[in-house]
Formats: sequence, C-alpha cells, structure tokens
Amino acid sequence: MNIGVNTWGLSKEFKKDFSRTLDRLKEIGVEEIEPCFVLTDSFNFFKRIGFFIGLTLNGTSGSNWFYHLIDKKMSVVKEKGLNVKYVHLTFIMPDKKALGKMIPTAKALALKYDIKGYVISLLPKDISTARGYLDDINSFNEALKEINCKTIYHNHSEEMNSALDFLMDSVPDMYLEFDVGWSVIGKKDPLEIINKYNNRINIIHFKDVPEGEKKDLSTIIGEGSIDLKGIIEATKDKYLSGEIEYIIDQDASKGDIITDLQKGIKNIEQYL
Repeated sequence: MNIGVNTWGLSKEFKKDFSRTLDRLKEIGVEEIEPCFVLTDSFNFFKRIGFFIGLTLNGTSGSNWFYHLIDKKMSVVKEKGLNVKYVHLTFIMPDKKALGKMIPTAKALALKYDIKGYVISLLPKDISTARGYLDDINSFNEALKEINCKTIYHNHSEEMNSALDFLMDSVPDMYLEFDVGWSVIGKKDPLEIINKYNNRINIIHFKDVPEGEKKDLSTIIGEGSIDLKGIIEATKDKYLSGEIEYIIDQDASKGDIITDLQKGIKNIEQYL
C-alpha cells in the first residue's frame, strides 16, 4: 500500500531544506508525491510579476516548482526513489487560454518523466464561468491523449454547487481528482460525489476540516469532520487494485506538518 502526498502544504519545509524534506517523507513511508508545476509558457513573467509576489506572500513559493527548476528538483526526487505519477499545474485563472499555451511543455515533461496525468483546477463558481474554459480544456485534453496522458480536474468548494457537474458532463473523458475536504466545505456529501463519478475518479485527495465545515486546512486527516471510514469503504477496492490513488492534501499545520502527515496516513490505513 502507498499513500501519496501533495506538496502544496510543504512549502516552508521545501524552502528550508528540499532534500531533507524528501528524506523525511521517505522516513514516514511515503513513496509518491504530487508536485505543483508552474510552466513559463502559460504567461509572460515580466508582465505578471505580481504572480511571483503572490506566491511568496501566500507562502506557496516552495511548493510551486517553476519551470527552470523542474529538472533539478525532479532529479533529486528520483535520487530519493520517490515516484511522481501526477502533477498539478499552477497558473493564472483569468487566462482562458492558459492551458493551450502549456501544451508543448506539458507534453515534453510528461514524456521525459513518465507523468501519467496533469491535474487542473479553475475554481469557477458558476456554469457561465466554467463554460469560458471549455475550449481550452478540450484542446489540452485532446493534446494529452495523443501521448496517453490524462487530464484530471481537482475540485474546490466553489465548483460543488453546479460547475463541477457541468465540466464533467462537458468533457466526458476528463478524470476527477476528488478532494473530499473541499466537498464538505462546499456543503456536498463526499459519498454522493464518489457514487456519482465512481468510474471517473482517478485520485482521492484527503483533506479534512473541523466540525461545522470551517475552512481550517490544517486539520490532520481523520481528526476532522469527514467520514473517513465511509470514504475509504466506498473506494478501497479500487485503491487496493491500483485503479485509483490515495493522496493526502493537507495544506497547512499547527505543528510539524510531516508529523501530521504520518498521523493522517495511519488514520487512513486503519480502515484498509
């Protein structure tokens, strides 16, 4: 069994000591990570310098691997014996053609590092906004299919009202990375979504939140309000057969995040 970790919440640790952070993940039994790539061909850096400042201010510059550093970081990842199957793409949301601009680089990196799928997240709050991204998603999806690489959508709370259903219906061969914590924050029962998209879920993202659906993203998996046992019971057969991935996506920690991740892994494993 292998439960992966998304790198978003590890920004401070990566900035402090990238190599040692990977070692610590290995020490707690992590074999797979899901990094966040920033590809330069999605926007003009000089015109969008505020994007860099924003990543620094929100504390995620260590988690976002900029294009000119990807080869170096992936080399260290491989040396440590960690796997990267899936990658998040970080880009500027208002650009309705950002994905199309990424196609050449995304394909090249997928072939170079055997990336199985790219995860995208657009945060549309309604169908009208989601519709504006459709042409770009379809272009990206069709290009990736040429190299057997998946396009995978990651939900936040914003999409849970109607936009997620619209996107999944409109791009029927797009997969889903289902974040159960954001579903709860968006007031949708995760089990309902799991049942609805059972055959299209590629990854379960484990995020937990306190009772009352508060947006506290530092909650250890299994110590908040999500029905961890129910979610695992509904998906574990596919997980154990290798049809879906389990990845922890804890965004922050009130203590040591790697200790939190270890606790979360143990909480998940008790139901497997």
